[in-house]
Amino acid sequence: MTTYNRIGTKKRSSGCIPCKARKKKCDGRKPICVGCERNILLCRWSGSEEGSPLDGASASKSVGISLQKDTPSMSPKNSGVLVKRPGLLSTVVQHPLSKLLYEHWFGETADNISALRGTSNAFYTELPKLALRYSDMVLPSLLAFSGVHYCNKYPNPAVEEMAWSHLAQALRALKYAVTRHVAGSDDDQALPLLVTTLMMSLIETCRGDTEGNYKHHSRAARPLLRSVLASGLYDGQDSTINFVMELYAYVACITDLTVEADAVVVVKSDSESNFDQVINSHSSGILLGCAYELFQLVPLVSDLRQRQYNAGLSPERTQTDNNDWLGFLEECSALHLQISTWEPPPGATSDFANGGRLYQEALLAYLEMSISDAVDLEVVKRTEVAMALLNDIPQNAPIAVTLYWPLSLFASITDNLQHRKTIKQRFKQMYDDLGIGNILTIIEFLDRLWDRQQTATELRNNHPVQSTSLQSLTRKHGTDISFL
Repeated sequence: MTTYNRIGTKKRSSGCIPCKARKKKCDGRKPICVGCERNILLCRWSGSEEGSPLDGASASKSVGISLQKDTPSMSPKNSGVLVKRPGLLSTVVQHPLSKLLYEHWFGETADNISALRGTSNAFYTELPKLALRYSDMVLPSLLAFSGVHYCNKYPNPAVEEMAWSHLAQALRALKYAVTRHVAGSDDDQALPLLVTTLMMSLIETCRGDTEGNYKHHSRAARPLLRSVLASGLYDGQDSTINFVMELYAYVACITDLTVEADAVVVVKSDSESNFDQVINSHSSGILLGCAYELFQLVPLVSDLRQRQYNAGLSPERTQTDNNDWLGFLEECSALHLQISTWEPPPGATSDFANGGRLYQEALLAYLEMSISDAVDLEVVKRTEVAMALLNDIPQNAPIAVTLYWPLSLFASITDNLQHRKTIKQRFKQMYDDLGIGNILTIIEFLDRLWDRQQTATELRNNHPVQSTSLQSLTRKHGTDISFL
């Protein structure tokens, strides 16, 4: 039986911040009301009612206690780690809804975008440090992200309006800082510019963008990465910079694997910037899992596919461009061997190891499809292996948040109806658990793709639509979505 009592006879009409935001009646119980307890929300009150409860360490402590006592469905690990979050300065986050979004970041958003949870999750421990250090740019992008995520799970016009307000604030600061950075008048802005630009890619992903806006931010991050590396900030020892490097690596790699190859894609720039510095053993695993060595090879895979595209190399042209084609096959074979010999590092958890192997199979299939216009036996076998790996990864395993691209790739090439059903069901459950908007857009894209294949000649001949560029497939179906 709960030990909390209702407040005095004088009823407060305002209620707690989450109840007001959700336009639900609040019973006024403190420190956590019945509605927040039932919906597993962080019950917070305005400063006038609770003496600035969101300010500093005392607020962190009160949130941790209320979660531990009143929310048994929240793990002790999660509730305890809330105590350790950075203090919330009232001079930085003033509006009650902004405070709600800041709390929501720690309560749900950070853990719903990472393969690691709690104190191991750099979205929880490192990004807020950057947000409070660069409160004009990184902080509003964090609040905007949290707001988009909040509204995906708990639709509310007031919270949505606040999220867009923070997004506009971040974009204004970003535009101003870019101008100064390009002019060379403010070299210290490279790091917050890089972080905010990457956050914009994630915000587009979370809101389920269908116009390909995420990739513009991803590409804009490339020169900013060079500036950060040139600044001497990165030495592999700073956990905050390591977090930024891993975030960049994931966004850049998935973007390069997804978009259509074209002459303007700058892939070699990463090599010129010592891309191995970015993806290395210092990566915590929040997005790369244990497969950082595979991600090190992605720029080489992307570069090879770009050169194939630019040269117009294909199996049909082997008669006229035999030497070029043979050279391409030789490079492809060498890269294929590097990928196929990868092994999960010792000590990797089974979920991380299976996630890494799923990426391994996807990269191998990606290469194999670049040298054949039809699904060959090897690709079919890889799909079977990938499905077995997926079945060994629990539905609630955090590593699942990193698997959008490989699962979408296999879903787009298989004609096995059971495999399609399994992947779609996994995506549906992931959206219910995580609330990240691009999951819904991926499901909608796959439905369109499969509906077309149901009546197409390709399916009757056991040759589904082929392309290693998911972007080219999505565009054929009237959309351009993120697989981050």
